[in-house]
Amino acid sequence: MWSQVEAAIEELRPVIEAYGLSPTVVDVLDGEVTIGLPSTGAGLAFPENLPDLLERTLKNEVPGVKRVVVERPPVVTVRIEVEPPRPEATACRFKVDAVLAPDGTSLYFDDARDASSWPLVVALLDLRGVRGVILRAREVMISRVDDVAWTELMPQVEATIRAHVGGVAPKPKKAASQRTPEEDADLRARVERVLEDEVNPAVAAHGGVIKLHHIEGDTAWLHMGGGCQGCGMAAVTLRQGVERLLLAAVPEITAIRDATDHEAGSTPYYAS
Repeated sequence: MWSQVEAAIEELRPVIEAYGLSPTVVDVLDGEVTIGLPSTGAGLAFPENLPDLLERTLKNEVPGVKRVVVERPPVVTVRIEVEPPRPEATACRFKVDAVLAPDGTSLYFDDARDASSWPLVVALLDLRGVRGVILRAREVMISRVDDVAWTELMPQVEATIRAHVGGVAPKPKKAASQRTPEEDADLRARVERVLEDEVNPAVAAHGGVIKLHHIEGDTAWLHMGGGCQGCGMAAVTLRQGVERLLLAAVPEITAIRDATDHEAGSTPYYAS
């Protein structure tokens, strides 16, 4: 039964790892399966529906499983120090007693699409009123828009930091220029696997197919064929479907671009 449980967990691994967790089979005894979910340090809040998903999957796919016990990562209590800024100030510093980024690092983001490797930053930029985020080893600097008061924004920033900080900073991604040919080949294979296993079964219902054209730095260029080529909803498919899946499963990729000649499409699913 152990090997069957491991096989079922492997099928869910891309989904689970997208939440910054690394699933491990701890024990299988008399129909009771224990799954450990240590954090990989990505700083995401624990998905509350995950234990139910694991239990349903294992009971459906592995005969004899009666109960699934999930060992959640420990809750980290985070202390945050903040000096209330003057009402007219445009920036506020939050000091955190947890590691947020590598020592000596100072990262600035004003677009969540550029911060996919830093879930805390993505969540902060999603708050109404946040204009930009500077992330340092144990510090977050927030800049705000003029029409949102600090009294409204500060509690939301503190709550977001507490919900996302896991006490360990995510490992910085290796720059594209530092990747070896073997790592480039592995990266391409993982992108193609996501397209083949998760994307194409969905777009096939519309007669479409999406393939990797090439990888340039941290950007994956995709080619859309069949019903996707020339489709009026192609951009929506890329942004709301493909990008979300690909960036979650392959963190080295931070953006996707369309390499398709849509004007040459002869059988678009939706005409523009």
